[in-house]
Amino acid sequence: MLADLESRNGPEALRAANKIVQWMKKSADRVWSGSGSQDGSMGITIVSNGHNYYPIAIWSYGRIEIRFQYLLRGPFESEEKRRELLSKLNEIRDVSLAEDSITKRPPIGLKALLGEPELTRFLEVMDWMVTELRRSSK
Repeated sequence: MLADLESRNGPEALRAANKIVQWMKKSADRVWSGSGSQDGSMGITIVSNGHNYYPIAIWSYGRIEIRFQYLLRGPFESEEKRRELLSKLNEIRDVSLAEDSITKRPPIGLKALLGEPELTRFLEVMDWMVTELRRSSK
């Protein structure tokens, strides 16, 4: 998946993707991979309070899906909490997810995360999201 991502999006996108994948491996209960007829993917599973959550996936075509549709229970069942996540993501320069995306799978292009401040902030938001998901099991 990562080789395909690099060939389609360039070495800077691969660098950002590698940092996201490192975060996934450190933060998730499971990291999964998929291969479709055209695009590969990698995502995470967070297990909390007897539920599996699939909050993000990265695709070989150079986008990261924020998978709100799989966050409709637990702490993100609340529309207010999903809007908080959306707001935190939209604070990142060049990220502009639609207000109505809090039940969908809106993408963020890796190009928006090529700068170190943007990538760092994205990973901080992902850490916050995982902490919130895990907090629901305590």
